[in-house]
Amino acid sequence: MVESPGGEIEQDLRLRRIKGLATALFAACGVLYCVAIMLKSRWAAFEYLAAFAGAAMVGALADWYAVVALFGRPLGLPLPHTAIIAQNQVRIGENLGRFVGTHFLAPERVSPRLAELDVAGQLAAWLEYPGRADELARYLVRRAPVAVARLDDSAIVRFAADELARGAGELDISETLAEVANYVVESGYHHAILDEILDRLGRFLKDPQAQVAFKERIRKELPTAFAWLRAEEYVFRRLSAAADGLLGEIRDDHAHPLRSEFESFLRGLAGRIRSSKQFRQAVDSIKKTVLDKLDLGRMIGSVYDSARRWLERDSVSENSRTVAVVALLMQDAALKLREDARFRREVNELFVQNAVAVVGRYRGEIAEFIAHQVKQWDTGYLVRVVELNIGRDLQFIRINGTLIGGMLGLVIHLLTKLVPG
Repeated sequence: MVESPGGEIEQDLRLRRIKGLATALFAACGVLYCVAIMLKSRWAAFEYLAAFAGAAMVGALADWYAVVALFGRPLGLPLPHTAIIAQNQVRIGENLGRFVGTHFLAPERVSPRLAELDVAGQLAAWLEYPGRADELARYLVRRAPVAVARLDDSAIVRFAADELARGAGELDISETLAEVANYVVESGYHHAILDEILDRLGRFLKDPQAQVAFKERIRKELPTAFAWLRAEEYVFRRLSAAADGLLGEIRDDHAHPLRSEFESFLRGLAGRIRSSKQFRQAVDSIKKTVLDKLDLGRMIGSVYDSARRWLERDSVSENSRTVAVVALLMQDAALKLREDARFRREVNELFVQNAVAVVGRYRGEIAEFIAHQVKQWDTGYLVRVVELNIGRDLQFIRINGTLIGGMLGLVIHLLTKLVPG
């Protein structure tokens, strides 16, 4: 295709020059032939020169006809198989589109070329240029509210609510609880949990209000005589000391039998959760009740509206938090792409895979587009475009045909002279 008016003019001038050269060579052969015919009776060498010039003119005319027939009709005559490009514009467009789609856009051809681009490296270099990450982040953030405003809010909220409800409905809470219990034991977190329980229990026993309640309870359980002697103080001190001592022993001794019992309880709990049909039914019933009472659409809609309004305000702020975060993420990504060869390779591979998939998916449409464009071109324009781009090479065919025709004519004349009779 011609890229610009200036380029078209330059191509036209070059084409005219080479056409003039080919035509001048033909004319020179014609003059040479006439001179040689007139002088061959005096000098025998001119007979060979006449054979060369005559054959050269034949070769020149034959190739001229072939070249002109490609673009138009020689001497304006409506001869068969002339004006080939104009007469076959539709077929040329279809074949060109099919050729590009089959060969140029084939995955095995596109993939190696895309792999050479190093898109990840180029992206990193572009983002690392001072100020570009900030400019791009600000542009994207300021365009975000516009893009969001074009979306169907109700559809988004409905989709999010449906997906959340579906995901929650499919969630096996019983299995999750069992896995959590097993993880707590396997990771040793059950010791920390038990220590926290022991600490809280110890603080509770030392709480003044709790002590008053304990003493009152002990006094009510003691016989009247003991209560009259205020024995509850003594009993509470002994029980409190015993409890505090037991808690300390359990806390300090990780091999204490109570810790083993607690671990066995958690392991058994995981098994009971998995095997108990009644427990699973109870958990599922609670989950269903919670989901039924939750208005997910209203809740998600409220969150969505709040987030959108915040984004609208923040996007136009000079000190936008979103812009700062997005710019920082871009800078970190650029640094990661530059320093981590493996990550850069993975990004390039991902780009190639997706680009090849897109080309493969749409190469039929691309081929149809090319064919349609060629079919819609003005015939004169199409002929002109093709001639400007390949006409110069075709004129060299005329020149070569002139010279080769002349040499073949000379060889044939020599052979004719050598054959007796």
